[in-house]
Parts: sequence; C-alpha cells; structure tokens
Amino acid sequence: MKRQVPVKPGYFIRGGREFIALSEIPRATWFSSSDITTAVSIGELSVTVINGCKATSLGELFRFMDSIKREACR
Repeated sequence: MKRQVPVKPGYFIRGGREFIALSEIPRATWFSSSDITTAVSIGELSVTVINGCKATSLGELFRFMDSIKREACR
C-alpha cells in the first residue's frame, strides 16, 4: 500500500494538484471572506467541490494574489 503524506484539514490533493478550502483562505492569507466571495462571484477564482467542500487550487489562488498585488502597485 502506498503511504500518503498527511495533509492539514482544509487542504486537498487531487490529481497531483493542491487545493485549499474556501473557508481556509482567510486564515491563510490577508483576504476577508467577503473578498473571496466577490472573487468567486465575478469568476476570478474557480470552485471545485472535493468531498463536499468548496475549494480552489493553490496555483489559482497565488495567481489571484499576484493580480491583486499588481493592481495595488499601480
């Protein structure tokens, strides 16, 4: 049996990609829950349901964070 590395609650690995639960993003970043809700509603973050939990890929979250940084530096 293949040994799996333990993953923190709210973090998922699917198909080699890492995901974070939407509810964990405010704890892990400086974004508020309303910021995340707005980003999802306007399509800046896509949502994937994993085991009944809404999540987004970490790569997509990092791209979103970079775009916010670039807009702030203008």
